Amino acid sequence: MKNSKVLSFLLLLLFFVDCSATDISKRERIIEYFHVNGVMQSIEQNAVLGVEEMKRSNPKLPVEFWNSDSFKSAIQWWKEAYLDAYVEVAIKNISDAELDELIAFHKTDLGKRFLALNIRIQPHYNKVSAKLFGEFSDKFKGLVREYSKP
Repeated sequence: MKNSKVLSFLLLLLFFVDCSATDISKRERIIEYFHVNGVMQSIEQNAVLGVEEMKRSNPKLPVEFWNSDSFKSAIQWWKEAYLDAYVEVAIKNISDAELDELIAFHKTDLGKRFLALNIRIQPHYNKVSAKLFGEFSDKFKGLVREYSKP
């Protein structure tokens, strides 16, 4: 009886180790895919735009705040959380075969041109998005003030 419990435990442990190794391997491949398809660059651009929007929305905060280690650490956390969330979505929605095909495509001449086009256009999309978000944020604050009036 004791041997079967030990064997069951070892099999269960082997299963979890195997699953973790597969997930780590797939995670690394997805991050490679994110490097070749511009997602990593997009995360960096979004962080820059996010900081610009925060500065616009909080003009009274001193320069020392924006340059503080705490703020920089918070932005780094945000970028890592963003990447982790995207990786989890990709793990659940992109098969191994699809991942191999996507990586291979983005390494071809056509894939590189496609990526270059997207990278060239993405900052413009990001700026439009940040501008619209800022405008919406201002409208939202106005609505909240109106709603809060007695």
